Amino acid sequence: MTSLISNGTETEIVALKAWWERNCKPFSEWFLKLEEPAKLAVLRKGCPDMPAVSSATRAKQGAELKATDMLLPELSEDALLARGGQITVLFITRRLMDKGLCFPSDAKLLNDLYKLGRLPAFGKSLAHLDTPFVDPADPEENVQVLSNTTSDAVRKKVMESFDDSTLIRCEVLMSIKVRRTAIVSFLRILFEEFETQADELWVPKPRYQQLLSGEIAQQKLAREMLEKSELERHAEALGTDMNGQPLTPNTVFKSTSGLEDIST
Repeated sequence: MTSLISNGTETEIVALKAWWERNCKPFSEWFLKLEEPAKLAVLRKGCPDMPAVSSATRAKQGAELKATDMLLPELSEDALLARGGQITVLFITRRLMDKGLCFPSDAKLLNDLYKLGRLPAFGKSLAHLDTPFVDPADPEENVQVLSNTTSDAVRKKVMESFDDSTLIRCEVLMSIKVRRTAIVSFLRILFEEFETQADELWVPKPRYQQLLSGEIAQQKLAREMLEKSELERHAEALGTDMNGQPLTPNTVFKSTSGLEDIST
C-alpha cells in the first residue's frame, strides 16, 4: 500500500476490502434483486451529483466535461445500472480485490490525462517548479524537482518513471487523492445502506464501522510496537553505565557547559 494517500483514505480502503470479502455475495444478491428505481436511489445516495450519462458518451456528443467527469469516469447512472446493475458489483469487486487496491491503475489513468493536458488542477499552481514529483516509496512525500543542471539522461529517466508510477508528478498525486477519497465515500455509503436496508440478509459480522475501528486499532498497535522496537534497539546500542543502568542519549552526550540547567 502506498503511503502517498492520506492515512484515513487508505485505512478505509483496507476496511472496505475486508467488508467486501465477507459480504460480496449477500450484497450482490440484495442489490441485483432491487427494482431499477431502488437501485438508482442507492447509487444517488452514494453520489448525489452522479451524471445520468457517462462522460464518454457525452464527450462524443460534444458536451463539455467537468472535473469530476475526468476523475471519476466510472460513476454514471447508465454505466452502473448496465446489465441490471451487475456493472456496479463488478466495479466494487475490481476496486477492492485488486492486488494493489487500484493505486497503479489510478495513477496511470491520471498520468495519461496529464500528458493529454486534460487533468483538472487542484491546489496551488506548480508551474513555477521544474517537474515536481514524489517517490511512492517515500513516507514523508518529499517533493523533488529537476533543474537546468539536470542532465538529459536523468530527465528522460524521470519522465519514463512517471509512466510506470515509479515516480509520480505532484499534480497527478493531488488528483489521485481526490479520486480515491471520492470512491471510498461512494462505496462506504453503499455498504452502510445495505446494512440498514437488508439486515436480515446480512449474516456475517462485524459491520463496516467495526471493521474500520479494528483496522485503526491494528495500525496504532503496529506503530507502538515499531516505536518500542526502535527504542530497545537504540538502548542496546548505547549500552549501560558503570552501575549497570541503561544509558540514554542525554547521559551519553551530557553537556559540560551547564547550559542545560538554564531555563529559557
